[in-house]
Amino acid sequence: MSTPTTVGPTDVNLNVPPDCVQNTFQRKSFFALGRHWVFYVDAAGNLVYDSSVGASGAWLGAVALAPQALGPEFSVWLQDINPSTAYVHLVRADSTGNTPIYYHRGLLDSDGTIAWDAEDEAVPLDAGWEYEKLGICMDLLNEYIYIVYNKVSTANPAVCTPYVCQSTTSG
Repeated sequence: MSTPTTVGPTDVNLNVPPDCVQNTFQRKSFFALGRHWVFYVDAAGNLVYDSSVGASGAWLGAVALAPQALGPEFSVWLQDINPSTAYVHLVRADSTGNTPIYYHRGLLDSDGTIAWDAEDEAVPLDAGWEYEKLGICMDLLNEYIYIVYNKVSTANPAVCTPYVCQSTTSG
């Protein structure tokens, strides 16, 4: 795997809300196929991604994926297969309690685009509850996806339970 070369920080987008990424324990960026990839919520309330080649600092341009209110409501995981094949796994929800948890898998292309599979509902909507602090990872040996989240009561936010779910298929 090649090592990214970075000269210094670069601005991806200056017109974003303050919570466009927010929780640092959630993955929002990675280096794959010779590009830096970053996922965030833009000022219009969309989950977007952008990419840049190496240390160029020249970003391709944000591509909208789905409506998304806040940065802490999503997380990504990189599955680096080989030097020319990589997938991104993305999990997202809306902390207002109005959506299920959605899972997406996308095939990265070295040109900066992503070919997305159909969206899956990983955890169904549960009225009276919201899903927060999502995380995603993969068992690299068996290729099962794991999604972690907090389930919080909308009536009493002090009622909060952590959960983990595993995909039923691998690969």
